[in-house]
Amino acid sequence: MSLKQGSIVLVDFSYSNLKETKFRPSLVLSNYEYNGNSMDVVVLRVTSRCREGKWEVEILRTDLAEGTLDIEPSYVKVDSIFTVEKSIIRKVVARLKDEKIEEIKRRFFGLYRFQTDIPARFELAVLIHRYQQDYFTPSLTEHPLVNLISSQEF
Repeated sequence: MSLKQGSIVLVDFSYSNLKETKFRPSLVLSNYEYNGNSMDVVVLRVTSRCREGKWEVEILRTDLAEGTLDIEPSYVKVDSIFTVEKSIIRKVVARLKDEKIEEIKRRFFGLYRFQTDIPARFELAVLIHRYQQDYFTPSLTEHPLVNLISSQEF
């Protein structure tokens, strides 16, 4: 399965009892190079419900380069990020146009902006470092977001 940044995929998010599953749409945020070399992908949640608005990006059928959406409008939640194994991705249902992908990335980085002139990539690296310290991640360089933000594509 070729997973590109901007692909909308159906992910098997099992319930906590592990007996029931539900396929949920998600947007692939990690880049093609990372996706090709890892067992995981970094995704953002896609929902049909708009709640806050500030950290959501609306997606319409006109924003798609290929594929379809079952519900319009849908919303990408840039504050709901997950790392998932490729094995739980059922299929690719659509791909966003480049302009929409760029809008989502800008909103995503806006979520992590501080009131300084430090570039967003550095700010996000600091947050990842804090995550590593809090949750004992074995190596900062193994964290999927490090590869994402240090890539040329992002």
